[in-house]
Amino acid sequence: MNVVVQLLVTFLAPAVFLWLQRRGITPKWLGPVVLSYLFGILLASTDILPLDGAISKTVSEASIMIAIPLLLFTTDVLGWLRSAKSTVLSFICCVISAAVVTYVISLYYVGRLPDLAQAAGMIAGVNTGGTPNMQAVGLATGASETLFIQLNAADILYGGIYLIFLTSFGPALLGRFYPAYSYKMVDDDSPASATSQGFNLKHALLSLLLAIAIVGITVGLVTVLFGDELPVALIILSVTTLSVGLSFVAPIRKMRTSFDVGNYLLLVFCVAIGLRSEASEILGNSSILVQYYGITYVLTILTHYLLGWVLRIDRDTLLITSVASIYGPAFVGQIAHVLGNKQVVFGGIATGLVGYAVGNYLGIGISYLLSQ
Repeated sequence: MNVVVQLLVTFLAPAVFLWLQRRGITPKWLGPVVLSYLFGILLASTDILPLDGAISKTVSEASIMIAIPLLLFTTDVLGWLRSAKSTVLSFICCVISAAVVTYVISLYYVGRLPDLAQAAGMIAGVNTGGTPNMQAVGLATGASETLFIQLNAADILYGGIYLIFLTSFGPALLGRFYPAYSYKMVDDDSPASATSQGFNLKHALLSLLLAIAIVGITVGLVTVLFGDELPVALIILSVTTLSVGLSFVAPIRKMRTSFDVGNYLLLVFCVAIGLRSEASEILGNSSILVQYYGITYVLTILTHYLLGWVLRIDRDTLLITSVASIYGPAFVGQIAHVLGNKQVVFGGIATGLVGYAVGNYLGIGISYLLSQ
């Protein structure tokens, strides 16, 4: 009975947090991801509900693995490449900034920070595509539950500060140094968002089954090739590659609800990880990690700004790709509204989806380099 209750709590809590968000009851910085982590940590730190660690471990690993293809199915790579060249160029600058800054700063922390390789990979991933990349890279590199929570806490701290900058005086300040956006004639019927479509139960079930099949086939093939000691990094990269490949199939890419299902499973993952972590463990020895994350975060953004200034990228494109890379597609619409420019929405959301794929490769690659 306890196992059933634990599973119900893990899978239903995200629905409550999403409802709170849509009703505007919770502030933007306290979104469903944060609430999911906090809720799990609260239960793990008290005796309210007897918990089975093995169940939480299984749910966390399965949910993030299935979420990856669901989030990537709607990626329109060709459409993104056909968008404004400045959008693609600015995103490339984001990737270069995240890779170079994370690697260089990490060299200073060698011997100073435990689990440096895992932390660096997760930070490079989250600064390229957002929260899903942090989770996927962490799973691939064997990061501890404590590291998951500590890095997410640091991400919430610095991400909240940057969001305040973006929604207040930031755009006006940067407008003094970057060219203005050049408006173009656009088709108002162009798809604007993979997350703005109504829920479609048929698409949700089909995409979920397809995602499970991809994960199952990948795990099966890797098991045959490598035996019982599964290289999780290879599995995640393979799932990422297959999912992006299937996004080129139009009927699969147009199953917009798959993104919503993937996002929900990401929240399930957050609850499950929280259930495996106690507050006392999370708070201990995290100051140096917060410092490391902060330096890397700020320098990554500034390096992107510098490259954008050198390449004469306009302000709106610079900011919308920065948002897409760091926060994912969810905040693109909000920042586009702040900028008063709806024409950057499609390119920004497409950039965020592409970032989901690129972030996994980059994060795992950075982690591998630092572990040598």
